[in-house]
Amino acid sequence: MPNEFIAGEIYVTVNGFDGNGIIIAEEGPIPICTGCEWETSTCYGICYGPRWAWKAFHVQMLPVVGSTGSGSNTMTFLSTINDVTGQPYYQYISENQWILMDPAFQIYYNASPTWPYQGNKTIQLTDVKVEDEIRDAENNVLTGTVYGINKYLGPWAQDPTPVVTAENIAVEPSTTCNEPIGTMVDILNTNTFSSWFFDGNPLFCGVGSVGVPSFDHEGDEVEFLNNCWTELEAWLEATDGSFAEALELFDCKDGDGGGFDWPENVALVNIMPYENPNGEVQVLKKEDLYLPNGEFVSPQITIDEGLYMIGVQFKDASYLTLWFDSVKSRVWNIPYSELLEANIFPVPIQDDEFTLSMTAKAKLKFDYVLYDLNGEELFRRNFVIPKDHSREQIIKIHNGIPSGQLVNKFYFEDGSVLEFQTIK
Repeated sequence: MPNEFIAGEIYVTVNGFDGNGIIIAEEGPIPICTGCEWETSTCYGICYGPRWAWKAFHVQMLPVVGSTGSGSNTMTFLSTINDVTGQPYYQYISENQWILMDPAFQIYYNASPTWPYQGNKTIQLTDVKVEDEIRDAENNVLTGTVYGINKYLGPWAQDPTPVVTAENIAVEPSTTCNEPIGTMVDILNTNTFSSWFFDGNPLFCGVGSVGVPSFDHEGDEVEFLNNCWTELEAWLEATDGSFAEALELFDCKDGDGGGFDWPENVALVNIMPYENPNGEVQVLKKEDLYLPNGEFVSPQITIDEGLYMIGVQFKDASYLTLWFDSVKSRVWNIPYSELLEANIFPVPIQDDEFTLSMTAKAKLKFDYVLYDLNGEELFRRNFVIPKDHSREQIIKIHNGIPSGQLVNKFYFEDGSVLEFQTIK
């Protein structure tokens, strides 16, 4: 950063843009002051109206004794997101309203109208029910296919995106945080450094909160983050993160850790590249994975190299967008071997028999083969186990089981193999 921008008391807001010039990340205001030591007080008020969501961020900085700088007391007007989930606040509209939406809303909502999956700024919900309580800006309950558009700065949005800062505030953050949101609105409307922006179109809130954010809709997505954060964080930090790893983290909801287990509170998963001008979306649903008889049908998910989004719609119509970077192109599926849990007892094996315990997460057909450590086949049998069924089978080896390490292999119809060792 050039020296002239770090020599005084400067606030910097950093925006990240996509290839279309649309802001997809925002941080700030960040104070820049070389050699300064500050006593800082902060406060913010959040307003989410029927078609907008903004934050008034109040910062007072006083230099400690012996440091440089004269201090400051400012308030900045910014767009905001849900502090709990990191997702936008959404304005929901019906499918008919979406079709008729004026393309000029790109500035109003900071989102592109050309396709329904522009980052996590526009989402599509399917099979929404009355009990989901998804409402539009006029408070009408919506059902069926519903679109969500991120609430942005609404009628106060401009191009380029505004950063409005009111300077030399007369009150301290401790005061504004204990006042209704209207106090912050008045400051921003009347300050000489910001009134030009709201001239003829004064800022207002309508419905809002001060200090602690409120949410117009939260549910299973918050529970998912609370229960699955460790798995989610590990996946996001993996250098070779893949869609398969993303699905594996869903298992944290069920806690059994065995193969692929579709979480009951997830309605569907949308997989899409971030650069997505054609609206390409691969949709994965539980009902698409199983035939009526319970037999598993592995999905074929094609993923190219690049940045991808996973949009998870939950059963209560809440929505969560996750991100991962695909390091290479691949065609992904679920091997049948991941759908069987198997173990043997007792360990070590006594005499010439043992119990084979198996649980299938789908209807599975496979051959079980027991080998000694030299690869000689000692036993073979075919099994068919229905979906969600468990079975215990006593295995008797009439020619005797040799002492030492033994290899258990399960051969499935898709060519995958489950293998583990035991000992006598």
